[in-house]
Amino acid sequence: MAMKIRAGTARVTGIVDDVTIPDDVPEDAGLYLTGDGGVVLLDAGITWRIVDAATYYLAADHVAPALRRMFLNAAVQVAAARQLDDFMAVRPERAADPAAQAARNEVRGNLVSAMNRQLQTLTAEGAGLGVEVTRADVTALLPPSAKTSFDAVLDATQRAEQGMATARTEAERTRQQSDRDRDNLLTGARAAAEERLAQARSSTAAITALEAKMDPATRPSMLDQLYRDRIGVIMSQAASTSAIDPKSVGRVILPGAN
Repeated sequence: MAMKIRAGTARVTGIVDDVTIPDDVPEDAGLYLTGDGGVVLLDAGITWRIVDAATYYLAADHVAPALRRMFLNAAVQVAAARQLDDFMAVRPERAADPAAQAARNEVRGNLVSAMNRQLQTLTAEGAGLGVEVTRADVTALLPPSAKTSFDAVLDATQRAEQGMATARTEAERTRQQSDRDRDNLLTGARAAAEERLAQARSSTAAITALEAKMDPATRPSMLDQLYRDRIGVIMSQAASTSAIDPKSVGRVILPGAN
């Protein structure tokens, strides 16, 4: 046998506005304070079975009100020991989390256990109802005003995550461009250095070769040979030349700077 147990309590002004209650909020869904300071609206369908027909026959008129009170008492205890996320997917990142799903199943199991403990206490006191709760189908909702705030926070969080993703993408693009620029600079610097080194080696190759095979005995002749090789190139760049015997007594006057 099943019955609908409403978690109905008096509505709290400022948390649930009776004038603007959305259609998806049960009329007598009750407000409960969770262990992490959250507020949740709970409505439940309780499934139970008769375990003692005679006792149930005598207490039949009191079963529904008693189960309702037991549910309210159990819901207060369970909510106080749980977080808001254990009742509903407040944070989207935990919606598909297996641990969150398991926590919601545990909440339903805890409600059933808490109600059955109360039934067992009544039975021990000689006031049993002859029933046992087998299942609790709980509907958890945010208060309308809180839902608006949560939606605003969720929207801000999503925009912040999008901004962070864009910033990460831009940062990665900048890093890659910086790496390319650095590689280009290093490649250009190495090429320029190698070119200058090659030019220096080319310019000093003759002198280096001369130094390698220079011998004091052959030094004068080798220097004369190098002079003759180089002077021809230098003289060919002049428009005209005048030869003067260094042993003559003549003098040469050359114009200088004013």
